[in-house]
Amino acid sequence: MLIVGAKEVEENTVAVRSRKDGDIGTMSIQDFKEKILKEIENKTK
Repeated sequence: MLIVGAKEVEENTVAVRSRKDGDIGTMSIQDFKEKILKEIENKTK
């Protein structure tokens, strides 16, 4: 789940929460994109 409030919009970030890992924290949109693409790649192997 991604949380995007006023603070995240201002800082160009997203707050990330995972069902498995809980609150992952805030990261840049680029970092999130790289993380999710790696997860997708690893899941399809």
